[in-house]
Amino acid sequence: MSPNIYDKTDDSGPEINSKAKTEIGLLKNQIIMIEDKRIKITFDYDAEIKYTGRYLRKNNKKNILKIGIFTEKKQKLKYKENDIVSILFIDKKYLFNFDARIHGIREAKESDEFEIDDMTFEFSSLKEYSGYSKYIFDIIPLTVPHKQQRREFFRIPLSVNIYYKITGIDETDKIEPGELKFDAEKAKKIKKIADEGILEKEMGYSKLTTIDFGAGGFRYRVIANNTDINIKEGILLYCLLIINEEALPALAQILRMTPDRQNQDLYDVRVLFDKISDPVRDRIMRYIFAKERQKYSGFGKTPENTI
Repeated sequence: MSPNIYDKTDDSGPEINSKAKTEIGLLKNQIIMIEDKRIKITFDYDAEIKYTGRYLRKNNKKNILKIGIFTEKKQKLKYKENDIVSILFIDKKYLFNFDARIHGIREAKESDEFEIDDMTFEFSSLKEYSGYSKYIFDIIPLTVPHKQQRREFFRIPLSVNIYYKITGIDETDKIEPGELKFDAEKAKKIKKIADEGILEKEMGYSKLTTIDFGAGGFRYRVIANNTDINIKEGILLYCLLIINEEALPALAQILRMTPDRQNQDLYDVRVLFDKISDPVRDRIMRYIFAKERQKYSGFGKTPENTI
């Protein structure tokens, strides 16, 4: 009998508590990722996500999960019926995966109510964009979900522009609550201002570019003799993360600064997000998974997007 992974959309599943660690519920339209079966995801795990999609519903009698995935139209599906795959998803602050067998594959119909607009906008402006094909996978769980790591530590090599201001040490009270609240319209306006150079020229922001990036923080390098004398461990930074035509606000703290092992003229700076809203964190995760899908599918791949 396959493990029971319940549908908690209608609260039909059991409560998640310390005694039910293997019971993980999936919400309707929850984003899922598919990759080749693997034994364990390690802390420095580099995802090889083949497809992104959504959990749609469950056939309770047969314990079959219905998920929707999409691929670029010119791309051939990498999986077929009876293949064993690994399904990844996020529940609260953790990344989970479980193995499943593909029971059936078909093209998606309108009646499936599988929408992908909010997962594809980052590629739609690319020259090689040719549209998407949507498929429905019926999958049978083979293992219980395994908790892999906190999602905020899920980082990948990624170049992201960030504008920041130094706020001091332990001075979070200087940040107004509204400054960290996500506002889509405001985020787009600030991105436009950033593109025009106003943040740096007139508003006192500095700019950095990350070498790896995740929902819990980022890492970047600076030239040793050009390092701002005010940049040191423990300093708080008010950040604007430039992602998908939006400037996303976050408060971050410099965790560690160390000389680069290969180039002593550079400092390696590790930064953790101290305060960040759920909408911003979710946008970061969606962006990361989209970039991973882009990297391994070859779709829309451009040199400046990866390191």
